[in-house]
Amino acid sequence: MFFKQGKNDLTQDFNRFLSEMNESFSIITDLEQLKDNFSARLKELLKTDHIYILMLNPDLNRYLSVENITTNSKSDDILYFNTSDKLIFWLSVNKTFLDVNQNPQVFAFFTKREQDLLKKRSISLIYPFIVMNQVRGMVCIGGKEDDVPFDNNELHYLKIFLDQAWFAFENALLYQSQKERTRKMYRADRLATLGELSAGAAHEIRNPLTSIRSSIQFLKR
Repeated sequence: MFFKQGKNDLTQDFNRFLSEMNESFSIITDLEQLKDNFSARLKELLKTDHIYILMLNPDLNRYLSVENITTNSKSDDILYFNTSDKLIFWLSVNKTFLDVNQNPQVFAFFTKREQDLLKKRSISLIYPFIVMNQVRGMVCIGGKEDDVPFDNNELHYLKIFLDQAWFAFENALLYQSQKERTRKMYRADRLATLGELSAGAAHEIRNPLTSIRSSIQFLKR
């Protein structure tokens, strides 16, 4: 993989890789499909088995993985961080990569739940997506297969790649949310139309029934 090569080869291969990914970003609008494509490429790039993309669900005040971002799931079995977690505080202040293995003091600063979560998922590197000074999401990356720490050159190129990718994820989430709103709007319109038809049918049925009832009452008298 090009992270094993010299600096010039790294630059050339990275530019090719970024060009290929930009093409994918421009044509994929499905959030989960984008996640799968992104994760596969990043795993290939970094030689790691663990890639997690988390996005902020403001309704829950939680950062959830892409496959759970549009649900209201609160299960502790899924990967999530709360907006009040110390990890989020650290990322919002530092706005850069956190190499978990190379920063034991930072790791010790986190709550036990956060520490256990990072250990369980074998997360080694975390990069935040900052918008208007708010952490809107993050990429959590497992350690490399050779267990060699990420160097500054790798992090430089990785930052460029991840920043490009985040725009695609934001757009895909916006597109998916818009589709869901449109679906709900159409459903509401259909229900409203059905309600109007029902009211009209009830009115048309009630009119002759009223006449029949009046006639029966007259005949009885």
